[in-house]
Amino acid sequence: MKKESTFDVEYIIINLLKFKKLILFSTFFIFIMSIIIMWGTPKMYSSHTSFILQVSEGKKLNSNISSVAKLVGINVGGGSNENLIYPTLYPIIFKSGPFQKKLLNSEITSSYESSPITISEYLGKYPQTSSLDVILGYTIGLPGKIVNAIKSNKSPAISDQFKKISDSTLVYLSSKEEERIGFLYENLSLGVNEDDGIIEINSSFPEALASAQIAGIIQNHLQSYIIESNIKKTRTEFQYITDRLEEVKDDYEIKRAILANYQDRNINLRSNIALNRLTQLENDFELASEVYSNVLSEHESMKLQLKRDTPVFMTIEPPAVPLNASSPKKLRGVILITLFGSLLVIALIYLRIIILDYARVFLKK
Repeated sequence: MKKESTFDVEYIIINLLKFKKLILFSTFFIFIMSIIIMWGTPKMYSSHTSFILQVSEGKKLNSNISSVAKLVGINVGGGSNENLIYPTLYPIIFKSGPFQKKLLNSEITSSYESSPITISEYLGKYPQTSSLDVILGYTIGLPGKIVNAIKSNKSPAISDQFKKISDSTLVYLSSKEEERIGFLYENLSLGVNEDDGIIEINSSFPEALASAQIAGIIQNHLQSYIIESNIKKTRTEFQYITDRLEEVKDDYEIKRAILANYQDRNINLRSNIALNRLTQLENDFELASEVYSNVLSEHESMKLQLKRDTPVFMTIEPPAVPLNASSPKKLRGVILITLFGSLLVIALIYLRIIILDYARVFLKK
């Protein structure tokens, strides 16, 4: 008589058939649950945009040096712009607190609202939770909810403490904002192609139009941040020259008016005192005129420098409104969940068979 083996295929099939009702019932139950989960998962619409920072020939680096310099986000080229932030630093800016705060407070158009609404308000009014999240939240996650509720009641309000701090450089994010940022950034990505410098932004959101808007908002915020950081020093110098120009212009016009007025009042006088006074006024006017001309020339140069230092971005692919939802793939999700769930049930039953088999062998000994 053939000895039964736990690794014999026929033996395994025969033993599994003894549990066929349990396997069929479990598979059917998993199938129903997968339908509930997939159809209860909110739809997500994805949008994509890409752009590139245009750098003039005079600012391009030697290929060997630039490959190292771009890794740390600095400019070691011979260009005039020393503050240029390279694309390799964009992901860090993208994940920074001020950028996240600004993104949350950005307005989008929603089909649920008659007027624009901020992203933070949208996520607060229309929380994107799936049926699985609700089930897990009030079963497995229920103790955590209770503990968090107790802690929040005992701990002092952080927002009240933050209001007492006058340092404007600090960025405060409430617990609700952090939760919304967590959801938002799970569905956002920013990548940089180090070979050609193309920046790609991907956005997923429960509404198609809002998804495209968010991708565009991120692109605009990022470009604005880069431009502002890049020209900050030049703009400060330009503002100083502009203020100085206003001062010397006023002085120039005053000196010119004094000289003209003196000439009109003393047109027929030829005394030495009058001539000396006229010469002094003419010298003052010439000096004021020369200073005004020099400052005006410097002002025009700074204006050109400001334009040269302003980064120029070229949009390669603008964000488009998606027509179809990118996720969830409901049919594929149901098939995969049912398949893996059934395999798990079979594996557990087979494990039970093996344990009982070895137990019988052990008891015989």
